[in-house]
Amino acid sequence: MEQERSLEYRFVLSPADFSGVYSRARSESRLGALRRLFYCFLVGIPLVLATNYLDGSGALAGVAGVVGMMTIVTGIMINLGPILARRVEVAHFEPEPTMIRVDVAGISKRAADTEIHIGWKSVSRVTLTEFGIGFVTQEGGWFIPMSAFGSESDLKAEYDRIVSFMVSLQAGPETEHSVPRTLH
Repeated sequence: MEQERSLEYRFVLSPADFSGVYSRARSESRLGALRRLFYCFLVGIPLVLATNYLDGSGALAGVAGVVGMMTIVTGIMINLGPILARRVEVAHFEPEPTMIRVDVAGISKRAADTEIHIGWKSVSRVTLTEFGIGFVTQEGGWFIPMSAFGSESDLKAEYDRIVSFMVSLQAGPETEHSVPRTLH
């Protein structure tokens, strides 16, 4: 069986393709910030309370109290922004025909009058979500939306084709792929 030379995906990219992705990313960012803040309190509060049980005149009590308060304050300062961030709507743009090609040299994206090509060394991860197939690159990321596929099973099958294509090319150990967490 001869290896396919390239895989092509044609679709019309629209703001609707990104709305679910942005919503999910914001929710995950907020949840991560809440989790980190909880851990800061989990470490900081016992250290502050421990100052009451340690020798009040010793340096150990002061160090524990300062470290505990610094942990709490730092946790609040770093994580409060993502927790309280307002919901940002997807920037409006006109839907445009787009083609992504996966080949031996890497990945190419063609839209309107622009064509961009990146090599496999620039692709750090390929991931599958309920929104489509994503390529995480050093410069950001590319996305083949769910609308490019007929169904969820087609999406999974194409993801498997891309991963097997990459593996057969030996795209490099630095390129990883992730299995979907949940597909609805």
